Amino acid sequence: MHLAASGEGPAVVVGDWDDVEAAVRVALSRHELTFARREGRLSDPVLVYIVHGVRDERGTLRVERSGDPGAGAVEITVACRLDPATGAARARAVERDVARRIEQLRGEVARPLAW
Repeated sequence: MHLAASGEGPAVVVGDWDDVEAAVRVALSRHELTFARREGRLSDPVLVYIVHGVRDERGTLRVERSGDPGAGAVEITVACRLDPATGAARARAVERDVARRIEQLRGEVARPLAW
């Protein structure tokens, strides 16, 4: 996994595209967030999750792949935008945690939750 050189911007990870939904659910829960709906099909190269939080936060989580998932692991970019009052640091933490979970699941059928 790597982040933009400045520490700003989306997280990028190499992983299995079919692990994205599971990684999103787990990582969001760590930040007391969930998604109300997903825009796009799991087979699409871009998924956008409409995010809600326990403190009425709102935002989006965009996950995009580069490459063909049928060929194995692909590069996955994770970008989160939350209400400005929530803070950019929290959005970056969500990005990192989604990417970290995708990385943990790469090549695995299942994996216990561990941070």
